[in-house]
Amino acid sequence: MIREMTYDPNEFQAREFVSGLRRLAYFLERNRALPSPLNVDMIVFPRGESDEARCAEVTRIGAALRSEVHHDHHGSGHCRTTKSFGGVSYTAVAISTRARAQYDALMSYDGSIHPTDADAW
Repeated sequence: MIREMTYDPNEFQAREFVSGLRRLAYFLERNRALPSPLNVDMIVFPRGESDEARCAEVTRIGAALRSEVHHDHHGSGHCRTTKSFGGVSYTAVAISTRARAQYDALMSYDGSIHPTDADAW
């Protein structure tokens, strides 16, 4: 069984999002003179208390999409699945706790060095 999934607690907003996608597609189809992108990537980041819980959700999404799930155990630790619908793709990514910590450490330097400061060079 495939259940409806949203990471927004408000189901009305989730339905409005899908409805908006349909209205946009309808509008672009009827107004071909307008430019439109060649592709659109939609990415969701499953919630969960652990890497295993987040990867389990990506695996569940992959089963619903009938797409392969990729586990990067040796690199980033990310878990991902993608399904393309023409130029539109839907991707679920679970970011590992280790990768989040590394990113947070890197970003902790943000704003510390200013290229215009004479002492920075």
